Amino acid sequence: MVEVKPAGAWQEYKFTNPVGKKIAPEVMYCEKLGQTTVCGGVYP
Repeated sequence: MVEVKPAGAWQEYKFTNPVGKKIAPEVMYCEKLGQTTVCGGVYP
């Protein structure tokens, strides 16, 4: 079996939740695609 490693990176940080207006932890994944960096975040 071949192990595939992600090409991007995970980042944890604190962010103001737009709904509750409270500071909350967030996790974001970023990956470079050509000359563009694409990121997506979620509230755990």
